Amino acid sequence: MKKRSIIKPLYKGRSICNILPTIAEYNSIKSSDGVRRYVLEKDIGDKFIESLRKAKRIVILEVDALGYDLFIKAKRKFSYLKGSVKISSVFPTYTHTAFTSFITGTSPSKHGVVTGTFMKDGVVGWMGNLSKSEKFSRNLITCESLLQNFNKQGKKVVSILYDVNDDNFSKYLYPNPIFVSSKSSAQALIEQAYDVEKRVFERILEVPPHDFYILSAYFWFLDGVSGEYGKFNKETFNYLDFFFRRVEYLMGKFPRKTLFVIMGDHGHTSLRKTVVISKETIERINQRSKSQFALDGRVMMFYSQNPNLTRRLFNKSVGNFVEEISKDNYIHLMGGKCEVEDRIGNLIFLAKPHCTIRLKPKKKKATHGGPSKEEMETVFGFFTNSVLF
Repeated sequence: MKKRSIIKPLYKGRSICNILPTIAEYNSIKSSDGVRRYVLEKDIGDKFIESLRKAKRIVILEVDALGYDLFIKAKRKFSYLKGSVKISSVFPTYTHTAFTSFITGTSPSKHGVVTGTFMKDGVVGWMGNLSKSEKFSRNLITCESLLQNFNKQGKKVVSILYDVNDDNFSKYLYPNPIFVSSKSSAQALIEQAYDVEKRVFERILEVPPHDFYILSAYFWFLDGVSGEYGKFNKETFNYLDFFFRRVEYLMGKFPRKTLFVIMGDHGHTSLRKTVVISKETIERINQRSKSQFALDGRVMMFYSQNPNLTRRLFNKSVGNFVEEISKDNYIHLMGGKCEVEDRIGNLIFLAKPHCTIRLKPKKKKATHGGPSKEEMETVFGFFTNSVLF
């Protein structure tokens, strides 16, 4: 892939990996997994630590797909968002990978969630299925959850998730989960977003402020809305207007000296081409070259016993829409010194910018998973309500 189209994550001071390690270091929260973590770089970190000194509790709002380019356009009506800064996601910019990095405070090369799928026990599977199956084990994620460490070391954490997150993957990362129903009578995605996330905000207010040090709440629907309608579509901006007004209301309801954090996990790139490769084609490639296909989307991997044949067969089907990336370059983008190389295929392709390769047809106007600027740049904002109200 051409260098100009790749944005390298800023793991050592200006990424989503550095937020919780900064809070942990301030509170003397220790980890025992032996993995080095990095705090926010000084220009951001000093301001954040000053806010931590004033705070009795922290509310973290984790917004799936809050890209910086979208945020800049949406924040103008809300003065409390003024001090927010641009930070990087991780590579690849998939939700499972990014939020594992945020909560463990480590790069994917360390925590081991290297895509949405990987090889485990000789079988390639999707992370969502692995996390619900008996095959899930503690070494699926190879680093400790910092949120769990806060909770175990006397700083109580409460986590608010959707009911669809009720799996071992989420429970490993998030302590004391409260699951909100994601079911809605509304058929349209945007109506579901309003309906379901109103319930998330209501549930946040039901948690007694004296009952936690960190309250973590996850919001998914921006990812769905901006993916389906387009990241700069009026439906997306209407949804964000609703979301930021709810946050403003939330800040007014909490006791003073509550520190609110808003962060995203990745952004979106506008999608110009969806290429569907049939399941039959993949099965034929796998059989002929003795390989296993690991993922569709922006990143595609093969675990192959005959990489040259796999490459020729795959390129014959979708070669105009993908670019090969070496395993070394892939590991470099994940953070280097990879401790879980066996989870990475020996043949790796990236969909070209604004393209996605899918096994099933799906209408979308934006996508993520790759290393482009739009996908890589996200948001970190923090605001103490004692200053605002």
